[in-house]
Amino acid sequence: MNRGVKLSILVLEEFASDFSIALGPVARECDFASDPAAVSKSHEILLAQPALAADYLSQGHRPAWIQSTWAGVTPIVDVARERDILVTGVKGVFGAMMAEYVMAHILRDSQRLDAFGASQSASTWQPDWPHRLGGRTMVVAGTGSIGSHIATVAGGFGIHTVGVSRRGAANPAFHRVVPTSDLALVAAEADYLVLVLPDTAKTRDLVDADVLAALGRDAMLINVGRGSTVAEAALLQSLDEGGLRHAVLDVFQEEPLPPAHPFWRHPRVTVTPHIAAVSHPEDVVKIFLDNLARYRAGETLQHRVNLEAGY
Repeated sequence: MNRGVKLSILVLEEFASDFSIALGPVARECDFASDPAAVSKSHEILLAQPALAADYLSQGHRPAWIQSTWAGVTPIVDVARERDILVTGVKGVFGAMMAEYVMAHILRDSQRLDAFGASQSASTWQPDWPHRLGGRTMVVAGTGSIGSHIATVAGGFGIHTVGVSRRGAANPAFHRVVPTSDLALVAAEADYLVLVLPDTAKTRDLVDADVLAALGRDAMLINVGRGSTVAEAALLQSLDEGGLRHAVLDVFQEEPLPPAHPFWRHPRVTVTPHIAAVSHPEDVVKIFLDNLARYRAGETLQHRVNLEAGY
């Protein structure tokens, strides 16, 4: 790629104006849009939300490179593979936010904050002893940058961490790592089962009735990955029958979660609206600008998505 050649860049984002500010001088080289239908021109490079990028591609455009602004890239995987489009993702950004989310819910539970809040509302002095986290076990399904960050933070509280990945390759962030085929086996050890898996054919309904049955009655499930990972009917049955103490769910098979969905009112479920990690324009732009410099120089880009694997 010749450094002197002007590139055609489209920023296709719901919050395009925020990206314009974050891009600084590079913004002068870009077109900005929030609606793919309003874009008729083809561009060489897209900085885009995956769903909006998919709509843009459906109009017949074929960019050379798409930099996703979100961690999940499912909407563009198939079409990008078919058209041989390079896709890069967002890495090293969401780990801290997701670790804070996971530990906030674990600490809320271990420190009995809901019970003390109820006692305060009733003006009742009712000791309810917290339990320590040291020596407890967290199983993290997904050992990439996010899962590794969660495990590192949990380890700081003395929690024993077990990672689950496709091949079970060793990872220094975890005390040990096992292959996905052993998920039900290690779920039996878990006080906390944390899911940070992408949406792929192999991860859909991975947490099924067998895995849920393996969890102890005092275990907590926390899903901050993708809603497709959990078989929701099996989860509801486990919760109703007391096979699982609590589920903290930030992602769902259908989003927004329909008002009539039983998760909303279930006493053993905490629902949050897909907010465990947020794409801040300045964080995404930092990755994009580094890759843009690499692209201009004809170098290999960082965080390339494996379109065959789907992430």
